[in-house]
Amino acid sequence: MKKKTAAKVVLLVVLLALFSATLACKQSGDIVTPAEATQRALPTPTATAFVSEDSLEVGTTVYLTGQGYLINLLEAPGSFRMIAGQERGTEVVISQSTTHEGEIWYLVSAPTGEGWVPEENVTTEIP
Repeated sequence: MKKKTAAKVVLLVVLLALFSATLACKQSGDIVTPAEATQRALPTPTATAFVSEDSLEVGTTVYLTGQGYLINLLEAPGSFRMIAGQERGTEVVISQSTTHEGEIWYLVSAPTGEGWVPEENVTTEIP
């Protein structure tokens, strides 16, 4: 009788471990090859098509650009508080623009949320 109970406990533990691993895989996001991860981590070439304040209007579609794979969407212009991160190259829409300490900032609507990015992190050209 004890062997059957021990076997049931072992089976239950194995099933829970498999179930937990399944949940972890579903929550982790993209599964990419090492080559694709390396490509994503490479910095994008510096865009030459940075835009000036008067050329972007609310509703303008732009693309996120920068050195890292993820571009930070911030709570406010000049803030360090990140609301979300969005992949560089993602198409976003300008919701608002402002100048903060001499730098132009754009409020963008992205798939991961809405946040502020500096002018240097947007381009009108597809990266």
